[in-house]
Amino acid sequence: MHIQPRPDQELKIQEALQSGLIERAEDVLDAGLEIMRERFIKNIATRHRRTQQEAATHILEMRKNNILPEGVTIRDLINDGRA
Repeated sequence: MHIQPRPDQELKIQEALQSGLIERAEDVLDAGLEIMRERFIKNIATRHRRTQQEAATHILEMRKNNILPEGVTIRDLINDGRA
């Protein structure tokens, strides 16, 4: 696989090299992938730590202002999705 950074990304990589933040340009990928992995793990851990009450509150909060238009039913949406 070949990855071609955009010009703005190349500039940031050069700045990171010059400042000593990274030793090689390839280190940028390792650092970025590690950050993504940490965020993913934190996200998964956070989701699983909710109590039932917190989860219910979260669901109710997400539902706010999500109402069906007048005359539309859940069955209509299901049937529309099947079409």
